[in-house]
Amino acid sequence: MSAAMAMQIPEEAPTFSIEDFLEAEQAKFEVGASTAFFIIQYQSLLGQAESTVVVAKSAYLKARAALQRAGLQ
Repeated sequence: MSAAMAMQIPEEAPTFSIEDFLEAEQAKFEVGASTAFFIIQYQSLLGQAESTVVVAKSAYLKARAALQRAGLQ
């Protein structure tokens, strides 16, 4: 297996992730310092980010397969 094929796609998000912001906003909501609007907004952002990760992984795997078919890996 080549070095390029051994490359791992990280599963973890950056240190300050959307999940962190969502959890913080939920904690604020529980004590009355936030609204449902902001919870829903962060949930929507989280869904979009997760979708983007899936699309990026798919594109990566398709490109890697194309390289393998072309005999470049």
